[in-house]
Amino acid sequence: MQSIADVFSSRAKTQIMEVLSQHPNGLPLRHVQALTDLAVRSVEIALDDLVQAGVIRRRRDDRKVLFLLDSHHPMTALLQQMFSLVMGFRLRARALTYQKSARGILTFNSQVRSLMKTAKK
Repeated sequence: MQSIADVFSSRAKTQIMEVLSQHPNGLPLRHVQALTDLAVRSVEIALDDLVQAGVIRRRRDDRKVLFLLDSHHPMTALLQQMFSLVMGFRLRARALTYQKSARGILTFNSQVRSLMKTAKK
């Protein structure tokens, strides 16, 4: 079994595991590529490495080959929990950004209304 350092040894592997952690039923290679915005060949190489490590498995579904986190791998639960926390942090950061932006817009709107009232007098 490979170490956790080997599993996280590239940005591509990390992004792929994060995407697959959000899709428990698996995804075809092209969907993984589209969601990670990586080159197809980079995705193929990273998926092959992760399959060899046992973290990800291939599953045939009709004519498609799906990739998914292997639920029997000892790190799977930890990976899912970690990526869930990361997603939560990203959502909170985005919410704070939008909240600050919204406050700025409301302040600007209030100032414009005040100026308009002054201009009408």
